Amino acid sequence: MTDQPKLSVLQVKSILRFMERAYEKYKIECSMVSIKLLNMNTIVSTSFDVVQFACFLYVHLHGQEILFSENDLKILKKFLSEPSNNLRYPRLSFLIKRLLGEVTEEKPMITSRENDFKGFKEEPIFVWCCDEINPSEGAALAQILSNLKYTQIYNVLNYPNFNLTLLKHVFQYLHSQLHDNQIQVEDLICLLTTEKHSNLMEKLPLGVAGLEFVVEMLDNWETLIPENLLISVNKNLNPSILNVAFRSSICDMWEILTEILKLKATVLSHFSSQDKILHSNYIPTTIFTFSFQLMRALFQSKEMEEFPLNQLYVFLQFAYVAITDSSFLHFFNVRDHSLQTFSCILSLGSVLREIISKFRIPYVSTQTEESWSELHENCVVILKEFNFMLDVIGQVRSGIIYIEPTLFELVENLVGELGRCEVVNGWLLISHLGWKPPLANLSQIFPLILHIPLEILQNEKDLLQKYIFKLKLFRIASKIQFEENWMTFLSVINSYGDEQCHIQVITIGLQGLSLLLEQAVTIVYTPDLSSSKLVNGFQKINLVLKDLEPKMCGKNLAPLLYTSCQKSFHNEFHIDITSCIRFLTDLFSQWFRNSQGKMPLFLISKVVENIVNISKYFDDTSQFVWMFDTLWEVYKASEKEDEVLWSHLIYGTFVAASRISVEPETLASLGSLLEIALVSSSANVANVALESVLIYLQSQWDSPLLLNIVIPYVLTSTQLSETVCDTESHSYNAWKVLLFIWIYCSPSDAVGVMFEQDVLGNILTVLSPLNKVHVSIRLLVLESLRARVEMGNLKPETKKKITKVALETLRTPNMAIFYESIKLFLTIFYCDFAEFYGVHDPDPEVLMQMVERSEILFQLLKSGRKYNSKVASRVLPVLLMDFLPPSEILNRVMSQFLSPSQTSPELLAPTIAQVRAGNTHIYSN
Repeated sequence: MTDQPKLSVLQVKSILRFMERAYEKYKIECSMVSIKLLNMNTIVSTSFDVVQFACFLYVHLHGQEILFSENDLKILKKFLSEPSNNLRYPRLSFLIKRLLGEVTEEKPMITSRENDFKGFKEEPIFVWCCDEINPSEGAALAQILSNLKYTQIYNVLNYPNFNLTLLKHVFQYLHSQLHDNQIQVEDLICLLTTEKHSNLMEKLPLGVAGLEFVVEMLDNWETLIPENLLISVNKNLNPSILNVAFRSSICDMWEILTEILKLKATVLSHFSSQDKILHSNYIPTTIFTFSFQLMRALFQSKEMEEFPLNQLYVFLQFAYVAITDSSFLHFFNVRDHSLQTFSCILSLGSVLREIISKFRIPYVSTQTEESWSELHENCVVILKEFNFMLDVIGQVRSGIIYIEPTLFELVENLVGELGRCEVVNGWLLISHLGWKPPLANLSQIFPLILHIPLEILQNEKDLLQKYIFKLKLFRIASKIQFEENWMTFLSVINSYGDEQCHIQVITIGLQGLSLLLEQAVTIVYTPDLSSSKLVNGFQKINLVLKDLEPKMCGKNLAPLLYTSCQKSFHNEFHIDITSCIRFLTDLFSQWFRNSQGKMPLFLISKVVENIVNISKYFDDTSQFVWMFDTLWEVYKASEKEDEVLWSHLIYGTFVAASRISVEPETLASLGSLLEIALVSSSANVANVALESVLIYLQSQWDSPLLLNIVIPYVLTSTQLSETVCDTESHSYNAWKVLLFIWIYCSPSDAVGVMFEQDVLGNILTVLSPLNKVHVSIRLLVLESLRARVEMGNLKPETKKKITKVALETLRTPNMAIFYESIKLFLTIFYCDFAEFYGVHDPDPEVLMQMVERSEILFQLLKSGRKYNSKVASRVLPVLLMDFLPPSEILNRVMSQFLSPSQTSPELLAPTIAQVRAGNTHIYSN
């Protein structure tokens, strides 16, 4: 059989389907064919199906009088004689031996754990941990290891040929246990603090053993790296770097360290202030620098048969997570190890050049020759390398060249983070200005910059624009840097009114001030779900699906469609935002009040835009009163023909009006303004009008005047005929307004139309797979349906229609739409059976309904679409354990797992493990 060609997945599945129909009459023949299939087939997924079917047959053959032919006996004995088969298929091997009379009783696969694996070479766990490990197997092995003692786990980790990949799954498992509240945050604080490991050896043995193993391995690796390999601030790289003993294992280590740092970031997110004891991320500076140089060597090596793209993705992800870790500057002291910093920068630039060359990207340099002859040679090398990388990033952003988006995002993020290093940051920002340091400082590689050369920035708009481009990429890294740049941009805009002032330079300075505020203070919007009892269930669903969420999802609603979003500020550098805002508002008031002659229209537009931008940081009603009065006066004096200015004025006026008490006559004026803007010939103005009324309704949703104006407009704009031919942005905004009104405003009496019926009609039409509608609009509608279901108080016929459309949309092949559809399905399930959440002895009739509804998830596992099946497998254990009693869970899951028609048993395996972990008392019985 071994000389025969391998079978394809389709061939194996076809043979299996035939045997499932014929096995009752031909049990012996089918049992032998299944063994032959295992000998011929090397594909993991189909091997699992074949083994499952073979076990099923040999269980049925047990106890019957069977007469095998000599040829059949030879095949069976040859199968048993292969050691790999006994390890890979232990259950099947036992069943065959029992059938042949070689064993009389079934023995447990894993012996007693009391003696720390005496005779451990015979234990299957050691063999499993040395084989190739896929994600499902890794999750299962991590859970098995979590049940062992510290010394037992450490023995496994130190076993020869141990597969390092398993450690990645170990830390992913710990992360999931934290999300499921199975591990306390305080315990992980202790885990991430080396001094306190001894306190956790019994409570968290898997985490302690795994982390200590990683730290020891990194320490050992560090001693294997010759020092002369790392200090290389030139184009020549020592080729012996490819001969380092641990080269073949470092890619696995990158993945492990990435998971450790992600776990650490999650732990830190639970605290308002970072714990100083966590200022260690276990990555030696030598290993970090070596990683950069190894990637550079791999890309330049002529011995590589294939382009190491997979390793590149893993490395870039690791490097970005490591450099953004809260303790990066503590473990990678760039002042003390500047040459190692330079080595990383040069390596990344070299890798980027190889990417351009290998993928034949038509990059043509647009860099200007800078005169840096008076600077230190190492300074010149680094500045040139960064200028090259910035030039590539600029060309990709502007669409001149194309690099695959995921790869480009990783490279761009890493360039930005390396550019934040203190030793190079200031010089990178001004490297294009042609400024020279005083001669006394030339002995330093990067001389200290005592002040930013304002006279250059104030007179050259292109140089100032490039300065802001760099600042946007590198971002501010400290409070001092914020204050320096804040004063720089204030000095630029304060030149307004001078005879020699440049209006465009001033507007760019305004852009810089807004950018600084955005980088210093992050605004976080958290939707406040109405069903408090079910918040825990929804949070668990979001957590288990987090890494599977398509990029198009999750960014449509908050803060645009929730009325009760909690708005909070993350002020990392403790900037005095109130003083900054007060200074700007006073300055703008002075400009409008004392402008010499008429302020240029272009400058008015930029000032109004800046006022709208900084209003996100307003926290006092008086600030919004000032904003409304100022913009309303500008609006009354402005020319309606100017599209740019009018757009900013409309939006800003409605934002301010939504936060203050407005007189009836003023509200009527706003209504007239809205009517004019909605029918404007300018698409931009009409879009802004929709965004403006939505912002207003979020705070003042009981406004019949504005509802009467906007509802007929959005009902018409969201009909299929309009949605198909309209621009995506305008259609999207119209849908956003309509759905918000439908969810929160209930305006049927106000406008005299059958509002609910019309909205549902438009919704069902755009979600139909027969109609070509933008994916973004479908996603918005599905998210809005979920928000409406969470609100409750739906009419029975409305609920029935939403449920029907949720089930129909689950059939879609589009991953993003399916993701939102299954979340809608789960929201309906949780809300329908809310009173039975966590009840383990529900009414039998209700239990039957819940079982029937959960059957849909089991069917999705068999859909044949890999992504859909994976998503279903993630949410299945959460839903089952939240609603079904333990006995029912066990029956349902095990019967589906053992069913010959089950096409994805590997996806059900983690479900069994999680159900078992949550209901261990069933198994103890």
